[in-house]
Amino acid sequence: MTALTDGVLVFAVAPGRALAVVAGAAVAAGVGVAVARSLRARPPAEGQWRRAGTLTELNMYPLKSCRPYPSDSLLATESGLRRGELRDRVFVAVDRDGSFVSARTHPLLVHVEVKATPEDAAGADVRFEFHSPRVPEPLSLDLAKLTAAAAALRRIRVHGLAVSAVDCGDEAAAWLRKAVVNREIHGEATAVADLRLAFYPREATDREKVPVLTAGTQGIYSDMTSYHVLTTASLAALNAKLAQPVSWRNFRPNFVVDGPAAFEEDAWTWLRVGDAVFKVEMPCGRCLLTTVNPDTAVKDPDCEPLKTLRRQVKYYWILFGPLFFVNGVY
Repeated sequence: MTALTDGVLVFAVAPGRALAVVAGAAVAAGVGVAVARSLRARPPAEGQWRRAGTLTELNMYPLKSCRPYPSDSLLATESGLRRGELRDRVFVAVDRDGSFVSARTHPLLVHVEVKATPEDAAGADVRFEFHSPRVPEPLSLDLAKLTAAAAALRRIRVHGLAVSAVDCGDEAAAWLRKAVVNREIHGEATAVADLRLAFYPREATDREKVPVLTAGTQGIYSDMTSYHVLTTASLAALNAKLAQPVSWRNFRPNFVVDGPAAFEEDAWTWLRVGDAVFKVEMPCGRCLLTTVNPDTAVKDPDCEPLKTLRRQVKYYWILFGPLFFVNGVY
C-alpha cells in the first residue's frame, strides 16, 4: 500500500509490487534516485509510464556500512528511508581526525546490526540497539539523550565535505572499537583505531553540497544520493563473468528490482512504486566496499567484483578520486 502523508511518501514492498519506469539516460548496476517531491522537476504524465518489474528487496542501513535493515514498509523522505526514528545512514563511525570511516577500511562494520525499540515509536522512549558478533553485550543508546546533545554539534567530514554530528559518548566509542577495529590492520594508537560513533539529530542533512548533485538529493551520511537501486538481471550479468558470484548485499542497495533485462536501467530517468515517485539523479562510482564479503567481512583477494567492473565500464574521476562508472550510491 502506498500513500502520501504530510509530504512524506509511504510505501510497502510485497511480492508482485509493480515498479514502473520512464526511459531516459543513466548507466549500470544500480541508480541513484531522489524523492520527486524534493525536486522541482515534474514527474511524467500517466501515459508515459510502463511497467518494468517488481520490487523484491527494501532495505536501509542505519549505520554507514552496517548490515542491511530489511523491511516491508518504510517511509521515503528527502534524506532517505526511515522507520520511526531509525533512518538510513543516520549513524557513522569517525576517526580521531573527524573523518568518516566505512567498510572500505573497517570491513567488520558489515557485521554490525542496528535496530530501534520500539520499532515504530517516535520521541523520548526510543532506544537504538547495536549488535556485533565480536561483542557479547549490545550497545544501547537513548534517542532523547542524543537529541538533547544537539546543542553540542560538531562538524565531521564525509568525503571531505563538512556535516554536523552528535558524538554518542565514550561507552559507544569503546563498543564500536571492540566491534570493528582489527589491531593487526589498524594498529593500536592510530587515528583509524581511535574511532567514535556519531549521530545526526536533524531531519534534513546540513552537509556541504556535493557539486555534481541537485540540491535536496543528498542522504544524511551516504556517499551521494538518498537512494540506490539495483536490478537482479544486471547483477546476474556481472556474476556470469565472475569465478565467485557476489550478492546484492555487496552493492548495498535500498531497492532491488526483479524483471528488467540486464542493464535496461541504463535508460531510466524516473521510477514509481505505487504512488511513490522517484527521479533518477546520477551514476554511482563503485569502490573497494564492493569487494568485502558481507558474510565473512573479508575482502576478496582478487579485488572482485571491482576488477571485472573496471574492464566493463567507463573509468572516470569524480570529486572523491578515481571511481568506476555505474549507477547509484553505496
